[in-house]
Amino acid sequence: MPGGSRRFSVQQPVRGWNSLQYGNCVEFGSNGSFLYAAYIDGRADDGHLIWVIENGTGCRYLFVRDAPITLYSI
Repeated sequence: MPGGSRRFSVQQPVRGWNSLQYGNCVEFGSNGSFLYAAYIDGRADDGHLIWVIENGTGCRYLFVRDAPITLYSI
């Protein structure tokens, strides 16, 4: 559910998006709130942008590294 108040696991945020690989599962957060879980569908070689597919809905999104989100590997 977008905008939920679920707490993240004790895992550290993903710092370098260039370490993400196709199929990796990640959780998205913004301002300390859980947004959704998604799978990496693609990324730029330099890690500046990523494509994700939201778990459950199948919606595909593009994010740039400067977006106000935090990724957590799960």
